[in-house]
Amino acid sequence: MDKSNWGSQNDWSYSIIQTSDSGYAAVGYTSSFGAGGYDVYVVKLKPDGTIGWTKTIGGSSDEEGYSIIQTSDGGYAISGKTKSFSVGSWDVYVIKLDSTGTVQWTRTIGGIDTDVGTSIIQTSDSGYVVAGYTCSFGVGGCDVYVIKLFSTGTIQWIKTIGGSNDDIGYSIIQTSDGGYAIAGYTMSFGVDYYDVYVIKLSSDETIEWTKTIGGFHGDDASSIIQTSDGGYAIVGKTWSFGTSGADIYVIKLNSTGTVQWTKTIKGSQDDIGSSITQTSYSEYAIAGWTYSFGASEVDIFVIKLDTNFNTCSACSIQIVNSDTSSPNSQVSSPAPLTNNVNSSVSSGGNVSTGGTLTLICSSDIIENNFDKLTSLCYSNGKIKINFGRVYENISIGIKDVSGREIMRKELKNVDRTELDIKGNNGVYFIELKNKDRRVVFKVIKAR
Repeated sequence: MDKSNWGSQNDWSYSIIQTSDSGYAAVGYTSSFGAGGYDVYVVKLKPDGTIGWTKTIGGSSDEEGYSIIQTSDGGYAISGKTKSFSVGSWDVYVIKLDSTGTVQWTRTIGGIDTDVGTSIIQTSDSGYVVAGYTCSFGVGGCDVYVIKLFSTGTIQWIKTIGGSNDDIGYSIIQTSDGGYAIAGYTMSFGVDYYDVYVIKLSSDETIEWTKTIGGFHGDDASSIIQTSDGGYAIVGKTWSFGTSGADIYVIKLNSTGTVQWTKTIKGSQDDIGSSITQTSYSEYAIAGWTYSFGASEVDIFVIKLDTNFNTCSACSIQIVNSDTSSPNSQVSSPAPLTNNVNSSVSSGGNVSTGGTLTLICSSDIIENNFDKLTSLCYSNGKIKINFGRVYENISIGIKDVSGREIMRKELKNVDRTELDIKGNNGVYFIELKNKDRRVVFKVIKAR
């Protein structure tokens, strides 16, 4: 069953998951409901497709949600971007909800330019990793942005990966070895224009390998999975190979990142791959959208491939409106499927490597009975502290590894601050105190 939910203005959905109660949760953004221009929009559906609850999250400006997961506690985590609560243009926006949709905490991460969280996963240590892109930090225009959070939402580490031009991350997974694999596109490396960009990080956040795959006219990746043989399957779109316009691009890598093959699935017009999964029979299912097939101008495209990716059957779904409604949202069901639309398959792509890694900020929590919304980011001798809310009185102290206090500062009516560590390289402890509450962060000054 498929349902769509909207109000009187613009409402978009970017990500959907099946939940532990056999229902579904979707995230996107809405201008029909909420506090500002666009707000993050979360819709929880029951197993029969009826609405369980909806939530809008945001401020006076714009927020958008791009990725949702169900967490180990039965709640939800969302990544996207915020303008209402950002330092600059857009910041990464991370939201944690409980099982009923109540906000438990939110985080904004970024700098003075645009920073976006396109994909979120929960990690084996119950924390979270967000992937996306940053135009505030890194080597070039925009770099792939990877943010590791503790389960409380406090920053554990942040990485940027890229070159002198734009490099974008769209999808991240945790791999079987405890590391991470990221897919997106690069304009810094590859053949020409932009190519598919795949990055493998080890469990200690160092780069194991990077790959670029593509041709001369633009190719990117929207989704990556680890396959049952330990390799990777990627889907996106290619302008370099195929018949006309954009075609669905499917890439298979082995565990070391070597390209085993690439495929294009194509019609006479644009066809885009958005998501890929491996089934219990080791086959593959791809979802996207098509201008080439189906009853209307653009249709949902669902493709089933066999274990060798050699056969393809496809179906397109046209979504139409109905008169079913609820007080806040309207619901519609799909029209009949058009089955067995045949697509041709071909191969193509070139491979090269590239990418530099930059540590942006890091800190470890030593002791915490403070507000869980508080986060500290340390980079290059600079400390940025976000208290999560306004405090009337905050005492901040910095001590070196010997216990000697090198700075004490009293603040009033603040929700964030910035500090410098002026001592030599080494370990430092930053203490925040408010009445009987206290948190201690450890940072290492290396330069």
